[in-house]
Amino acid sequence: MNKMPKNVWQALGLAWELGFIIAIPLVIFGSIGKYADGQLGTTPWLTLSGVFLAMATTIVWLYKQFKSLTAFSKNDDQSHKSDSNTNQ
Repeated sequence: MNKMPKNVWQALGLAWELGFIIAIPLVIFGSIGKYADGQLGTTPWLTLSGVFLAMATTIVWLYKQFKSLTAFSKNDDQSHKSDSNTNQ
């Protein structure tokens, strides 16, 4: 049986995580908006507000995720450079 390379698993994990980062706020805030619209009779305004809030939350969440990934990548690159310098 073929083993998948580690970077493939990392990419699949990232894709899975990004799916949740997008879906969770949309489901939560959209549902809250839909429920509030039903209770208050303000359809579709609170649902739309929930969707826009979900989009803003997703953007912030994605920014933090990519910022941490790029910081990890820079640290990893620097450690590889220092390892190669010490091996010479």
